[in-house]
Amino acid sequence: MQRIALIGLGGAALLAAWAGPAHSAPTFFYVRADAGGSFPTGSDLQGFDPSPVVGAGVGFSPLPFLRTDITISYRTDYPGSATDTTTLPGITLNEKADIKSLVGMVNAYYDFPSVAGFTPYVGGGIGLARNELSTTTISSGGAQIATINGSTKNEFAWQVGAGIAISVLPAVAIDIGYHYLDAGKFQTSSTGTVLGTPISGSPVSGRLKAHEVTAGLRIGF
Repeated sequence: MQRIALIGLGGAALLAAWAGPAHSAPTFFYVRADAGGSFPTGSDLQGFDPSPVVGAGVGFSPLPFLRTDITISYRTDYPGSATDTTTLPGITLNEKADIKSLVGMVNAYYDFPSVAGFTPYVGGGIGLARNELSTTTISSGGAQIATINGSTKNEFAWQVGAGIAISVLPAVAIDIGYHYLDAGKFQTSSTGTVLGTPISGSPVSGRLKAHEVTAGLRIGF
């Protein structure tokens, strides 16, 4: 999964080299599209693998050093698996679930002075996340013995990050960035089954946090 971000970065570098001399970065209004990898972090996400992330947005640059934009991004699948040998002594339980997350953000960035068409920046944003945890399946010896139903939560989200814009045309820049995302909680439901028999209990929740690396285009007009 880590190849997702590396492929994006490699493609951006090749495009920058092909484009020749750098020009001014996009200013005023712009649109953007990004893709990369989201790498979950923290004890709540042990056993979950990275997810691809894709996003798009529209922005406005009222001053040479200040940009704001509204973005929407989707983490298509954090697949998770774990092995449990303690709940039932002598029996190995295999647990699987996945998480999807749709995040809308309002962001602001400070652009440092450009050098040879390279413009470093820092920024952050706040918004809302829709975090969907799938049904957790629990199996042993290849046979499913229990499930815990998933649920969807709408949560406050925030991010901070930094990056660099590489100007390739007067109104086009490649944007390579990193940000730390806190997308709020994900949670199971309170219901499930054991050997086909319905059960209920207290929901279990965790927090979706991730390091993310993306590469994309900003086109000004």
